[in-house]
Amino acid sequence: MQFYPILSRTSILPKYEQENDLPEISITEESEHEFHRMMYGEEDGNWFVIGGTFPKSEKSKAEAKAQKLREAGFWGAKVLDSSQFPRLRPNFWIVVVVRFKNRDDAIKVMKELKSKGFDAYIRLAY
Repeated sequence: MQFYPILSRTSILPKYEQENDLPEISITEESEHEFHRMMYGEEDGNWFVIGGTFPKSEKSKAEAKAQKLREAGFWGAKVLDSSQFPRLRPNFWIVVVVRFKNRDDAIKVMKELKSKGFDAYIRLAY
């Protein structure tokens, strides 16, 4: 049996013959917190990464898009009513992938979404 490290970003992964040949990966409390923040965002963040916008009559399509994003690893994706946020155009369902206080973090996740084939954009919601 051969083992492959899951954290490699290269297209050529090294092969390991034994499980104990795998390199040690150190996970600190700080790195775990940062991973969680980038995956789930900040609940009070006003920069939204939006993965879809749907008319009010198409909530089921918005829910399906949120589910597809969650299945792709964007676990925090949820459907919200755009009318709740003063800087967004009202009367739409929006699929919010993640929220941040910082625009640069929102841009990073937007780029990650696009690299995986999803449409995405960011908006300042309030």
